[in-house]
Amino acid sequence: MEAKCGLDYHEDKGDVLAMRIEGTRVGIADAPPLMFVGQPYTDTEYNNQGVALTATYSAFTRGGEAQKPAYEIQRDASILMLDKTATYVDGVAKGNVIIIIQAAFKPVNVGRVAAVKPSQAQHIVVARDVADGEMTAECESYGLDFKYGCIISDMPLSSDIFINAAGQVKIPGGTLATLIIDLNQERKKQFMGLTSGVVYYFYFYVVNAAGVSTLSVVKSLRCG
Repeated sequence: MEAKCGLDYHEDKGDVLAMRIEGTRVGIADAPPLMFVGQPYTDTEYNNQGVALTATYSAFTRGGEAQKPAYEIQRDASILMLDKTATYVDGVAKGNVIIIIQAAFKPVNVGRVAAVKPSQAQHIVVARDVADGEMTAECESYGLDFKYGCIISDMPLSSDIFINAAGQVKIPGGTLATLIIDLNQERKKQFMGLTSGVVYYFYFYVVNAAGVSTLSVVKSLRCG
């Protein structure tokens, strides 16, 4: 049986997630000498990320939907920080539960755990890029061994789009939409050559060894 860092923090939000970052910061800082060498972030970077997450979450809870995008950006950044740290800790620990706990992660036994079909992609963030006709999009990180696809369209899509287990997209015949399908497998996408003034609709999906998720809730934005 092999123990690794659990990814349960992917379900955490706001102050709870900030506490996880702080726990990891303290755990690494207080570890015995030479236990953690070359960690991916400095003590200050962990602290700053926790502060930014707490501040934007507080603004969101007090200010409502207008403050949500800033909070979601910091939540995604926090998940990415913990994902990179978990990968680093797994490399150091090599299955040692004590080291995993020291870094404030919850050890999970992965020796006999089968992959589970991913759930619907969450926390979709879409933005206009600096250049005209360019837009970026990303979704929440699911951790290791996951791949990400994105479909954008110049009109809302029907629900009968089929994505097979390899992440290949099949669109029903007769659609009038202009589609761009990004298969680069990274969760952060960049689209170029779009038409300024057109509203684009973004759909993410997640793929792993067990299958493919349903399409995400749509996010739309007018191209600059």
